[in-house]
Amino acid sequence: LIDPSLSDVDLGTWIWAQVEAESRRKVVKENAGYEFTLTCPKSFSVAALLDDSDRREDWLNTMRDAVTAATDELMGRVAHGRTGHNGEGPAIRGDGYAATVSIESHSRELDPHLHGHVMIPNRVLCADGKERGMGSGGSDFINHAWLVQAEFERRLRRLSVERGLVSGWEMDLANQQWEVAGADRDTMEFFSQGHALVQAAVVDALGDEGGRATKARMRQLDSRAK
Repeated sequence: LIDPSLSDVDLGTWIWAQVEAESRRKVVKENAGYEFTLTCPKSFSVAALLDDSDRREDWLNTMRDAVTAATDELMGRVAHGRTGHNGEGPAIRGDGYAATVSIESHSRELDPHLHGHVMIPNRVLCADGKERGMGSGGSDFINHAWLVQAEFERRLRRLSVERGLVSGWEMDLANQQWEVAGADRDTMEFFSQGHALVQAAVVDALGDEGGRATKARMRQLDSRAK
């Protein structure tokens, strides 16, 4: 409680003392783990849906193998611990990690939408045999988000051709996205009802902003519509 009898000078001194004490207080913040999603091109999801049902497991296994390999590549780069009290010492290499990989085949609108969910506990087995939390917190996961998605797509393209699921891939220059060779655009749009609903919600939310909306504003509305 503040003493009402304090002069302005004494009150200011007291307030600054509280501010300084608060700035030195350490608050423990812990993350139980991390989760990220890897999404394949629309043409691949549509091709899987339209293929013979006897090969369903081949498509799912290819997705799972690509997601797992990409996750291994990611963790080889970011899985390390910190030694010392409260992790204030030098970094130490990680030798092992645990994760779950779940493959889903449809969106919330029931469109074909193959994607993988990866959950990783905030623990890494270090080179000295001890378990520790991730040395960099979540920052390395954020910084490597582009890499793990690119690595997943690269491996998906290679595995799908090697296993005979698709004949090849080609770059869609308009959307800057690799798609299954020969994919029919009309068919992909037909199976993209969820995307159409999101775009409609964005247009509705924009209202009078129309073409004046910035890219940041468009991304904000797009994320809310989803």
